[in-house]
Amino acid sequence: MRIYLCGDPESQETRDYDKVFANLSNFNKMSLKSEATEIKCVNFLSSFDYYDVEKVLLLICSKIRIGGSLVIVDTDADLMARLITLHGIRAANDMVKTGFKSFITMEYIKSIIPDGIELSHVKLSGVKFTLTAQRSNNA
Repeated sequence: MRIYLCGDPESQETRDYDKVFANLSNFNKMSLKSEATEIKCVNFLSSFDYYDVEKVLLLICSKIRIGGSLVIVDTDADLMARLITLHGIRAANDMVKTGFKSFITMEYIKSIIPDGIELSHVKLSGVKFTLTAQRSNNA
């Protein structure tokens, strides 16, 4: 089962997924533990308070089956700060959509990925980061 977590469930990108959730409560109720072969989170983690992000990530990872993948796409606060420094606040406002509750960084997310989730790919593009990971047998 492929699951998409995002702030915009009407996105064209979601049509290839079996389930699409815009909030954590529905995701938790309507997906079983170790059910997902893939979970993609787009601008999802930054929609939570900073101090809740680790708990949210743990819950998301619990839904991935062994061998399943996790893809996280979000805005990196460090890259956003650099954009503001170089090009002013107007450039940053053009990049940010509503729904942000916290500023996270790729390094922070990497540091809280739970045991048994192996990071396989990292990509930076503009102010966005993409982390790809896979659940191993050790989870």
